[in-house]
Amino acid sequence: MNKRIYFNESFILFTSNAPLFHSKSSFKKTDEDLLNYLETEIKIFLNTVKPSNITLNETYFELVVSIFKNKYYYIEAAGGLIERLNNFLVIERLGKWDLPKGKIEKGESPKHAAERECEEECGIKGLALNQPLCNTYHCYSYKKLFALKKTYWFTFNTNFSGELNPQTEENITKVEWKTENQLKTDVFLNTYAAIKDVLTIFFKWN
Repeated sequence: MNKRIYFNESFILFTSNAPLFHSKSSFKKTDEDLLNYLETEIKIFLNTVKPSNITLNETYFELVVSIFKNKYYYIEAAGGLIERLNNFLVIERLGKWDLPKGKIEKGESPKHAAERECEEECGIKGLALNQPLCNTYHCYSYKKLFALKKTYWFTFNTNFSGELNPQTEENITKVEWKTENQLKTDVFLNTYAAIKDVLTIFFKWN
């Protein structure tokens, strides 16, 4: 799947099909010009109420990430898709369905952060790590600027049959088990674009 950096309902798409340089005849093929061009495009993208999607060559992905690290904020998080007997755990946060996730603490590995956040946000225990699933990227307003968050996603299995407890201090109001069909219908219709990517990759939905 092509990489995307989401911002609200818009995204920056990185694909091999995009040209290596901007099509404007005035654009010079130098590193400094390229950096200035990308910085300007990102600034416009983040400061527009409903920005148009941007398509860039996939070779520029790391450069765009470095721009966020230098000009804005960069945060790493981890989360999990938890399975129990063909049912999958989802949370409702601020009126939207989501998957448990949170910031990686200093000195913590992504997989341990994913397990901890799942336990804290859902009140679940006994998670068995299955495998890494994918990484997603999204931007949001942060400290009067913007942040780019990279989230490492893992899959877990569990036999946990106890009561689930939403972490209300994190604005979580529901924790529920859903079938694949329920994920594809009601959850998919009211969740975030990055979460749609996680579900689509896991279930290999078209």
